[in-house]
Amino acid sequence: MRNQMLLLISIGLIGSGVVAGPVQAEDAPSGRFAQTISMPQIPDTTVDRPVGIDASASSLLPVQVSVAGSCALQDLLGGQQILATGAGTCVVTASQQGDDRWLPAPTVSQEFQFIGGEAGSKISNAGPDTYLSAQGLPLTVSVTVSSDHRDGRAPTGTVIGQLRSIIGGPACTGCGPVAVDLRANGQAVLVVPGSFTATLAAGGYSMAVDYSGDAFFDGGRLFLPDIRIVTPGDIYAGSEPIVVSMGDSYISGEGGRWAGNAFALDEAWRTDTNPNTYNDRGGYAESIAGCHRSSSAEIHIEQAGAEVLSVNLACSGAQTTTFDSGINFKPGLDFYQSESTGRRGQALELYRLASANPGRIKMVVLSIGGNDFHFGGIVQACVQNFLTWQEKCSKLPEVRRLFDTPNVELQLAKMVGALDNINEAMAEAGYSPDEWTLVQQDYPSPVPGAASRIRYPETISRVTAGGCGMYNADLAYANDTMLATINATVKRAGAASQMPNVRFLDLTDAYVGNRLCEKGVDLVSALNDVERWTDDNAVLGSEWIAAIRLLSLAHDGHPYWTQESLHPNYWGQLANQVCVKLAWNDGDVLGGTCVRGDGAYDPASGTSRSYPVMVLIPD
Repeated sequence: MRNQMLLLISIGLIGSGVVAGPVQAEDAPSGRFAQTISMPQIPDTTVDRPVGIDASASSLLPVQVSVAGSCALQDLLGGQQILATGAGTCVVTASQQGDDRWLPAPTVSQEFQFIGGEAGSKISNAGPDTYLSAQGLPLTVSVTVSSDHRDGRAPTGTVIGQLRSIIGGPACTGCGPVAVDLRANGQAVLVVPGSFTATLAAGGYSMAVDYSGDAFFDGGRLFLPDIRIVTPGDIYAGSEPIVVSMGDSYISGEGGRWAGNAFALDEAWRTDTNPNTYNDRGGYAESIAGCHRSSSAEIHIEQAGAEVLSVNLACSGAQTTTFDSGINFKPGLDFYQSESTGRRGQALELYRLASANPGRIKMVVLSIGGNDFHFGGIVQACVQNFLTWQEKCSKLPEVRRLFDTPNVELQLAKMVGALDNINEAMAEAGYSPDEWTLVQQDYPSPVPGAASRIRYPETISRVTAGGCGMYNADLAYANDTMLATINATVKRAGAASQMPNVRFLDLTDAYVGNRLCEKGVDLVSALNDVERWTDDNAVLGSEWIAAIRLLSLAHDGHPYWTQESLHPNYWGQLANQVCVKLAWNDGDVLGGTCVRGDGAYDPASGTSRSYPVMVLIPD
């Protein structure tokens, strides 16, 4: 006999008071129970009245509700309600995906009408998806009211904006309405004065924007869910232009402690430039743990003689979007903000910096995408397989899939989104495109792809002596497929963004001649005329890429970190500094290809740094 279970559902959300009747759930052949969704018919109503949602599942699992048409969802404590965005049809769909006990429920859908005035109108956002304002600065919101223009008429009337709290955000204390008359072109600009934003706690807010309608056109409502009030950024003294770096480990300064490689642990002193090189907070701590923003990071072109002020917002391990587990925080190229910890995404930090220093940011340099493609994880797998004589990682399906078209297009979209966020941050801080330039750089080849260019045979010596333990086939794949695909996607993202102020800096071959395990260079301990990194000729004879280390030894009293592996070391970062300085071009920013020149030089009197000569071939 088939077992049956009788479930009595009595879930009611906002404003309905409707209770679903008894629903029977029967055993399904799969061993999971069938479930149904109850959602009473919503009657037609006027555009000025919110509609409560009463949707429940016989499983008692939460129901997901979506809407389409002339309406939008608003989250409230304890549930949701539907707001009209204009007169017309609203389609409501309820679904429940099931779990290990319940099968997915059949989707339930219905429609109803929001009724307005004589002719339809639509209010829409004319600004960014995320509105930003630092405390004490005005918050400006732009909307547009459009219609079918009956008999050539255009909408008139008033637009009213009301800041609101959101779930989990700070209270919107004293938030009153802001009203403006609609312009003849259908636009309205709502300005919340800086004197009021100064009183708001930093955090996320929303805004309901209502159009009053007139004798011929019905009113409407727009819900803006993402408004950020942030603490002001640091104001830098002086008047020199500011250059900013954003992105991941290849620009943050990861690996910058080491000037060349000395693979034996007892020879670390030969290449150790400064134990505090990653402590960007006054030399005693990191601003964000693990970001490894080194003192030699490429953005610090003032060290190479440029008359600028540099700010490093990049973070080792960063992807296009922020990762925040509570313990581990990697700010992405977005507007992430945590009210509880004060953590912010890099795009939000750029807005804070730009709004606090109006007109001074002239160049932003970006490196992003490698972590989204999981480049570091793949290299680690390649080395582990080499050590254990397993399959070449270039043959693994899970590796090859990352460089197939579907994933490449996904990563392209994420990169374009990152560029859009940078552009939005600068625009909201009051910068026009002709006031600043985005330099988008790709990734340098860290190790030769041709076995003939490697100092070590395809034996364990690549691990124990060189720190480049990979099969010949995997080295070729890393250069010819992985790096080539990532760099091509980075360049495509710049073009796809359609930003007029983007320049591309090609670093692919910048380290050729000084790459990890490359013939012609060596470990510092093996150089005939060099004992330590400070000696003459160290820059030319050393490798510019940090050796691959599988175990992080820093916690055992040794100074190395695995995350430093295969990153530009001190010399590589100085080479990049020269490339970025050449691209800066005294403010007339260039794009092009940067390659190694001949010899080394001291860029400024009194400096102890010897810089490699680099050449920029302009586009």
